[in-house]
Amino acid sequence: NEIHVVKQTRHAELNDSKAQQSVAGSGLVTVKRSVHGYKILSHVNRKEISRSTLNLPSMEFDTYAIWIDADAANLSGVVSNFNEGVHALNHAMVAVAPLILPCSSSDIDCDHSTYECTRVLLFDVRAGGSGITKQLY
Repeated sequence: NEIHVVKQTRHAELNDSKAQQSVAGSGLVTVKRSVHGYKILSHVNRKEISRSTLNLPSMEFDTYAIWIDADAANLSGVVSNFNEGVHALNHAMVAVAPLILPCSSSDIDCDHSTYECTRVLLFDVRAGGSGITKQLY
């Protein structure tokens, strides 16, 4: 997935005593999804039977999203498997959303990045947005 913020409509900052800054935001994003291939797995032991590559055009759409940016650079040296933890946080947020709003986990999706800062992002899977993430903010 490639996700780019097009227009940020809401913004909140949280500063702690250690001079780290966290930012929560919401707004319009462009989601670009690509499928590069697939694997066929055994139903018995889940081992890979075959693998195929695909050359399909990317699917791109604008939708609504919420995100949290945090400067967690110093945590990556302290916590083992930092990226896996951020990935798990994404999926936990998707799993908890139906407890807060009447929706299903197929109404929203998640993504994360750890390039300039750690960004955890939830977005509506429908083009134009279904309003779920707007209500979650």
